[in-house]
Formats: sequence, structure tokens, C-alpha cells
Amino acid sequence: MRRTSRRAAALLTALAAATVTMTLLAPPAGAGPDDPLPRLPEHGYARVDRIAAALARGPVFVDPDLPTALHGTDLAQVRLAARDAATELDAPVWVVVVPNPVESESQGRNTLLARLLHERTGKDGLYVVADDRGWIDTVAFDVRRRFSAADDEFARPPETDRLAGLGGRIIDRIERVRALPVTDAPRDDNLYGRLDAFGDEDRPLRDVEPERTGPFLMGLLLIGPLAGAGLYTCVRLVLRRRRGGRRPSGGDAPEQRRAPARPSLRRLRRVAGDELAALRTALVDAADGDAERGKRATAAFDAAQILFDDAGSDPGRAHDLVVVIVLAREGLAALGRDGAPSPPCFVNPLHGPADGRRRLRFDGERRRRRVCPTCVDARPERLEALTLRIPRPGGRVPHHALGGPWIDAEYGARSPLARQVLTHLEVES
Repeated sequence: MRRTSRRAAALLTALAAATVTMTLLAPPAGAGPDDPLPRLPEHGYARVDRIAAALARGPVFVDPDLPTALHGTDLAQVRLAARDAATELDAPVWVVVVPNPVESESQGRNTLLARLLHERTGKDGLYVVADDRGWIDTVAFDVRRRFSAADDEFARPPETDRLAGLGGRIIDRIERVRALPVTDAPRDDNLYGRLDAFGDEDRPLRDVEPERTGPFLMGLLLIGPLAGAGLYTCVRLVLRRRRGGRRPSGGDAPEQRRAPARPSLRRLRRVAGDELAALRTALVDAADGDAERGKRATAAFDAAQILFDDAGSDPGRAHDLVVVIVLAREGLAALGRDGAPSPPCFVNPLHGPADGRRRLRFDGERRRRRVCPTCVDARPERLEALTLRIPRPGGRVPHHALGGPWIDAEYGARSPLARQVLTHLEVES
């Protein structure tokens, strides 16, 4: 009897020890896919809110720090794929292309960035997030597809250029989701994934967005030329003042002095990039503004960005860069006031909006065209000097002599310029 009691006691002791051991060795429970995300410091949402504001204007956001990730026709095709998929899935589709380092608010995890976006916007749908390493992740909220049937084997980023073919791979990922079986129970743990907690006590965030922080040497490389240019400008002003130099009476207005009649290709591309950046910032800042003005400005931005990327540094595409500048300024004007923005001066579209008409002689014919205040009263010889001449491989050519869709539309005076651009690039029919 005693021996039996001892065996029972030994067995109970062994079972208890095994239970304790298994408890100690078991991995801690991870955060479930439906658990709320830990609260970030307020500055930790700066980038997320900026992306969310941009997505309110359109289904695709490409971070300015990754300008070559999606451009030209690739960007247009991704937009079309997202809109087509949204119709079929009966849910919005958003595409986000951003740098996502491990020190960011999302710990370098695309799925966590998608969940943060969903948390801040409260909008269900399919989020497709691609990072600067070429990886693509999808996170769905209330999308009626059975994701457990998805094939987890996706194309890996190329080893040489990890962003090469990114647009095609994003479209392929969207198409795979569209092809999944329809279900009445759309929630799926495999799609959401399990995300670790993240907060001040885990990985403190700095008061700057990580992708915008640059090394000290890069700062010197950028500030040095700017400081030199500023010093050069000051010297020129001092010398002009000493010489008593002044502009003759009847000189150009400030807008005309900033719009040369014979710009270089390099200058056109720089100005086009600056104007696009200004419109992009204005669109984000005006995310909660008037919907109709925002729609016009967004259309101008989309057309300008696609044309800018498509033109690249091609020396034969300088005229397209002029159109990019006109479109970007048109978008800014649309955000700034009610009504459709005025088309630009036909003598030199870089002069700015036209507010009058004048008969101009082109190719032996006189035709009425919209012109700016300076060009309305300019003498014929002065008008000739003010006319924009486009740099071409064979020399400079008056812009109106090039013909083409931009001249046919008179830069928006005859038909909407944004629609003309998208039709020309075969983005819209």
C-alpha cells in the first residue's frame, strides 16, 4: 500500500513538473490580428497622416523619396488596376509605395503600416504596401475574398535593382486577390498576420520622419552649393548697385523675369519638378478642402506627374516639360480660388495666366490668342523677343511652330489640358 502511494505521489510530482516546464517553455501569446494596435506618440503618426491625406485624393501614393519606383505609364497602369479591382471587389483598393526602415513607426513592417493607415482613416478595403526593398504586402479589411486559398509564393524582388518591374508586380498582386474565391466571411488571420506591440517603451520615436532624415555629409553636399549660390547672388546685387544698374522703364513684370523666353532643358526640368512638388504639398494640405477644386487640382497633378515621368531627360521632350509646368500651376490655381483657372499666355505659357486677347501672326496668319498683361500691349518686335523658344537637338524653335496636341488645345484654352495629356499618353480614351 505504501509502495502504491509512493508511486502515485511520484507520478503526480512528475506530471506537475512537466506542466510547469511546458508552461515555461511555451512561447508568449502574440498579439492577435484583431487586437488594437498600441498607441504611438503623437509625432509617430505624422507620416501615416500624410499618406492618408494623399490617399484621400487618389488610390495610389508614391513617396517623393522614391520618385523612380513608379512613374509614367507604370503609375497610370497601377492606378487603373486599383480602380478596376475596387469595382470588382466592392471595396476600395489603395496602393502605397514608401521607404519603410526598421526605425520607422511601423518597424519596417508593411503590414503594420497598412494597419496604422486603417486605424487612422477608419476605411476598410485592400491595402497594398510596397517598400524601398521591393517587397509587397497586402492587408485586407472586410474584403469578401477567401484569402486562405491564396498562393503564398510571390515573385521576389530582383537582386540587381529591387524596384525594377515594381508596377507589374503590384498589378499581379492585385489580380491575384481579384481571382480569389468570394466568401461571406472575409476575415482571415493569414492575411492580417501577427504584429508585435510598438510604443515609447519599446522603440522611442524621434520628432522627425525617418525617411526624411539624411546623413550629415549629405547635408553638407546640399547646403554647400546653396550657400555658394546665395553668396554669388549677393555679389551680383552689390555690383549692380555700385554700377547704378537699373532696369529700363517698361521692363518685364516679375512673372516675365522668372519666365525666360529661351530656357534650357535643364532649367525646364528643374522648374517642372519644383512646381510639381509645390502642387503635391498643396494637395496634402488641402485634403479637407472643397471637393470640386480638389478634383480639378488632382486631375492636373496626375496628368503633370505622368507626363513629367514619361518625358524624363529626353532632349526632344522639352515642350512636354512646359506643359507640366502649366498643369502644375493650373492645379495650384484651382486650389486657390473658385472657378476654372485661366489658360496661360500663348506668347509664352511660362508667363502665367492670360487675362486678355490679341491678334498674333503665326505661319503667315493672324489669329486671336489669349495673352498675359505684358504681352497685350507689347510692340511687335518686343513680342517676338518674348515668344517662348523650345530647346531642341537641332536648335531652338518657337513653341507654336512645333504643333501637336498642346498647341491644338492652346494649353487649355480650347479643351481641358489634363484630359488632353492623358488621352495623348493613352491613359484615358
